Amino acid sequence: MKTQPFPRACPTAVSSAFGATVVPFRPRTAPPDSGLVRFHTRPKAQLRLFCFPWSGAGASAYRSHAEAIPAEIEMVGIQFPGRGTRRAEPTRTELQPLARQIADAIRADLDASPSRYAVLGHSYGSLLAYETVRLLQAAGLSPELAIMSGSRAPSVAPHTLLHRLDDVELARQLGRMGGLSPDRLRDPSFLDYLLPIVRSDLTACETAPPAAAPLHCPLTSWSGDQDWYARPSDVTAWRRYAGFAYRHVDFTGDHFFINDIPAAIAALLADLDWARQLTESAYELAAA
Repeated sequence: MKTQPFPRACPTAVSSAFGATVVPFRPRTAPPDSGLVRFHTRPKAQLRLFCFPWSGAGASAYRSHAEAIPAEIEMVGIQFPGRGTRRAEPTRTELQPLARQIADAIRADLDASPSRYAVLGHSYGSLLAYETVRLLQAAGLSPELAIMSGSRAPSVAPHTLLHRLDDVELARQLGRMGGLSPDRLRDPSFLDYLLPIVRSDLTACETAPPAAAPLHCPLTSWSGDQDWYARPSDVTAWRRYAGFAYRHVDFTGDHFFINDIPAAIAALLADLDWARQLTESAYELAAA
């Protein structure tokens, strides 16, 4: 696992980083959304990490990560429609409406229990996390860090359109990506359940319009060196979306390198420490 830092100065973004750890909260009547799944309630945690899963996955995709995370971090999984506790809801084929719903849920959650926060998204979850953070920062709620994992940047057009494939070929490509075991590929009942969800998520991901707006926070991108769907060169294009500092982490593995729990947790903790140091430096600059 290799890390490549690319910090850069940006006076306006320093003030955004300064504000990231003191989040302004406004009273809201909406309760925290049921789409936010807490694996462990940690009222004394120092930071809340909102985790956006990949196409076809639910919040439980991050359960093993949550088991391995230190107690000072509270990991909250985002439950997308059509799976888990929201299985009865229709899936979505557009990013923006779902991003608005998730942003409202996160705002209500932070209002109910104020905390520093960061976001982590993988694949489809990265693009959705980006749209969600854009809405949150417009409301004055910038995260301390955004981690965009296994995803092309919004300015990069998808070079493979999986959502257009028939079911047989789509399942084959998912297996090629490392997302489905051979046993699952041979299970018709499982595929009948999974493929429509995956296709909806991929449609939202692969048809999303290009976006150029940077985030007001440090940003890290993660890529797998054997990932043909989100190629490292496509992933490092996230650099232009970083508020004032960026770095990239290159993992050994395919598209689902994030399921190497020890490597993912090590990278996550290193990134959070890096972002914390940047924020502390911003405080020092503001106070000087």
